[in-house]
Amino acid sequence: MKTVKARLSILEALAIGLSGYITGVRDVDGRNFTNDEVHRDYTRRGDGSLSEDVSLPVEVSIDAKIVGYVDTFTDSSNRDLFLNWCVKMEQIAWQKKQEIREYEAVKKAAADFMKYMDDSDLDYTVSYDRQFECIVFDDGKNITPIIELSAGYQSLIWMVLDIAYRMAVLNPFLLDDIAKTSGVVLIDELDMHLHPR
Repeated sequence: MKTVKARLSILEALAIGLSGYITGVRDVDGRNFTNDEVHRDYTRRGDGSLSEDVSLPVEVSIDAKIVGYVDTFTDSSNRDLFLNWCVKMEQIAWQKKQEIREYEAVKKAAADFMKYMDDSDLDYTVSYDRQFECIVFDDGKNITPIIELSAGYQSLIWMVLDIAYRMAVLNPFLLDDIAKTSGVVLIDELDMHLHPR
């Protein structure tokens, strides 16, 4: 049942539509939708992901997958966005008392990458550590936070985590099969990310 508490006049709808264009103009205030004007429905898309359907009092098209593309064209991965997602997934896993498969797939991608980079037989595990407030690697003997790795390793591992995270956010319904995500990854100045391995 979708009901919207408030109705907008045509002028109010135009003001909201133009608001994004005039926000930078001095002494001009924009207008946005209020919470009373918006209705949200949530649908489960993965173990730890919800899809939000937003009904507005005017026709507006919004792609729910937009979160997966936030900051994709910045010069570095958005670590805070990723770490906040990790905290959220950890909380959901704790609440549900079960693993969140898309989150586990992201951690497995990072562990597999570290195993490849170290060319070792060690079985790495990756987890978010509340004490360090960071991702840590566990090789069975030592626990190492990402922030303690060399700058080269950090650059590569953050890139792997960023790509795996975006695959999980864009395709949570793939659960632990996020590696099956198809797409194109563009890396500017590839030589800056090269590693002897």
